[in-house]
Amino acid sequence: MKDYYVYAHYDGEEIVYVGCGVAGRAWVTNTSVIAHNRKEDHHNFMIKRLKAGDASFVKIIEENLTKEESRELEAFFLEEIGDTRFNVQYSTAHKERLSAIGKENSPLKKKVTTPNGEFTSLREAGRSHGVDHKTIDYRIKSENFEGYCYVSA
Repeated sequence: MKDYYVYAHYDGEEIVYVGCGVAGRAWVTNTSVIAHNRKEDHHNFMIKRLKAGDASFVKIIEENLTKEESRELEAFFLEEIGDTRFNVQYSTAHKERLSAIGKENSPLKKKVTTPNGEFTSLREAGRSHGVDHKTIDYRIKSENFEGYCYVSA
């Protein structure tokens, strides 16, 4: 079943957490099984906002995924953005990608083709699809999405 999704928690413009789950996982703060791995500081961050009536810190990145697809996309985003305040993961790949930004070989500057057409960049394709450029890159690299590819030079 495709009932999983990938989500991010934001503090202003900063992504402070990326996760995947089903149902209300992105908003759960109690100690139930569905929220079993929230760290105390992350839990407190969420409680403060939710008690103030603010659930806008949660953004759904991609929906209608299988459990496997959601875990792959979550891992992809974490690899892309590096450490967040509440996720701790490998950030070497992230540092290497940051050093490529602005350079001609940057993946952000590659032309891409999607089911919506050809685009001059991942960001342009993302805007066309209403998703982040990282989602387009994931779809290109994944075997689960047809019609997404980089355009050869």
